[in-house]
Amino acid sequence: MKRFLVVFAALALLLALTGCTDGPLVATATPKPTATPEPTATPEPTPEPFYQEEVVWPETSLTALLPHFTPTLEVATQRGDEHFFATFTEHDSDIIENYKAALLECGFTIVEKDEDGLYIVSHEDSDGLLTVQIFYDQGAGTIQISDKR
Repeated sequence: MKRFLVVFAALALLLALTGCTDGPLVATATPKPTATPEPTATPEPTPEPFYQEEVVWPETSLTALLPHFTPTLEVATQRGDEHFFATFTEHDSDIIENYKAALLECGFTIVEKDEDGLYIVSHEDSDGLLTVQIFYDQGAGTIQISDKR
């Protein structure tokens, strides 16, 4: 019976303490305040590339540096002011040859010309940093502009 009274007293004490605190007694510690992060410089946004299909020569900052390219482009994509790439179909090879001549008239010089249809020119005033690469073979080709200035 003594044992019963001790257990009963302990339970009564525990219930009394719990009733005063809206819940069980739990040891807590005051958390340290969270450090406020220092503001950092906002990075420049990555230029959004554009992608188009079945287009004529677009008017962009890169394409404006070159003579107008007359073949219809099947796919054109540009990333910022640094890179332009397009595919085209043109069955008249004279149009491509005339365009290469127009590039030379606009101040470009030949960097590479090979038998497989690859033609690379660089603008004379760009120290090789503004280049145009044309690949043409049997009616289809690509044109790529790279400006690393």
